Amino acid sequence: MTLFQVIILAILQGITEFIPVSSSGHLVVIPKFLNWPSPPLIFDIAVHFGTLIAVCLFLKKEIKEIISKERKLIELLIIATIPAGIIGWFFGSEIEKFFSSPGWVAYFWIIGALFMLISEKAKTRKWLNEIKISDSFLIGIAQAAAIFPGISRSGVTIAAGRLLKIKRPAAAIFSFLMLIPVILGTLIWQANKLNSLSIDWLSLFIGFLISAISGYLALKFLLIYLKKGTLNIFAYYCIFLALITLILS
Repeated sequence: MTLFQVIILAILQGITEFIPVSSSGHLVVIPKFLNWPSPPLIFDIAVHFGTLIAVCLFLKKEIKEIISKERKLIELLIIATIPAGIIGWFFGSEIEKFFSSPGWVAYFWIIGALFMLISEKAKTRKWLNEIKISDSFLIGIAQAAAIFPGISRSGVTIAAGRLLKIKRPAAAIFSFLMLIPVILGTLIWQANKLNSLSIDWLSLFIGFLISAISGYLALKFLLIYLKKGTLNIFAYYCIFLALITLILS
């Protein structure tokens, strides 16, 4: 990978990990159509670690409160992580085949977009401290669907929260808190698959740093936007990108 490719892919990872348009979908389709080499696994680990640092820094206040006061939220986050863990553990190898097909990514983009559009019809009233165990498990099932490339994890989890009557900003914060154990699990799973290889440490550091910075800025933008904005604009973007992908592939 060239330095230019490293920078572009790291920016994409950082932004689309949180903006509800699917980071995995972008990282499958864009290298394919630009004839770029597939990013090595070690690079994927580096940029995911960057987004993990971004969300931990951005939500440091909420994380401190959870550890010191909101123990119930820890239980809810564990419950919400279970479905994705089960799907990833038992079906992860089978799902990997979808990452080589832009056509499948396009279909999943459309599915995720429709789910976001439907969720915008819901009337919401709940805040973060009103989320129930049943809510967290159902949001966790939505998160498990995002294992497929093209289905935005943040998009479907925020949408699921809205369908459960949780207000957008609260659903977004819960979604981002859910991301922490998911990324940790992903990093462990990917690290176990690493073989001995020569490592370009400079590219890895640049990828990590850029994904962390762009991820932090994306988080800040999205939470401000969701105070008044809807998920519709992201859903329409996903549908547009899916149609372009289907035409090109």
